[in-house]
Amino acid sequence: MSIHSSLKQESLIVDTYSITLKPVYSCPASEPLQGVTLPPGWTLAWHQAETFKALSDPNIDVVFNTAMTGDGKTLAACLDVLLGNCSAMVQYPTNELARDQEIQIQSYVEKFNPFPLPRIGRLSSAELELYAENEGLRKSAVLETHTSQRDILLSNPDILHYLHRGAYLMPKDSPDKLWGRIDEDFDLFIFDEFHVFN
Repeated sequence: MSIHSSLKQESLIVDTYSITLKPVYSCPASEPLQGVTLPPGWTLAWHQAETFKALSDPNIDVVFNTAMTGDGKTLAACLDVLLGNCSAMVQYPTNELARDQEIQIQSYVEKFNPFPLPRIGRLSSAELELYAENEGLRKSAVLETHTSQRDILLSNPDILHYLHRGAYLMPKDSPDKLWGRIDEDFDLFIFDEFHVFN
């Protein structure tokens, strides 16, 4: 970015100042979070700290973080999981974004090095179909296994839509068979890129 001065005493004098800005800048948190140990050299942005506090508050049911793309919303949402305090089902509008964020969350796990390490998995409708076919299982059994054996499960809204419709259930199954387990197994439901879900 250059800033130019104007005419001085009838001659053009140009002063150039260079300012280098990071692609995204958010105000750092004013104080560290109690009980949260960050990797060396890390600080949280204000919105990350406030998101963590809101998600930790039992009186708050829904939190919207509208920070810019690349500003650490996923870290803010998953921080409590990285600290070993809860489990999360994370929804992404596309399977590619879920795949990309799985790599990002794995890198957070490496940096935070929590104990025990969270079990991370990704499940799309296509993977569900393939796994069920290859293992000779019903889709409901695959869902039960994947949801009960993950601390972070990355998926897409199709899975929730079909769960809600009862598409993975047999006629005599309880309507709450799968959804009840998911509700029990996961403390936090995260919808990344929420605006895309309309």
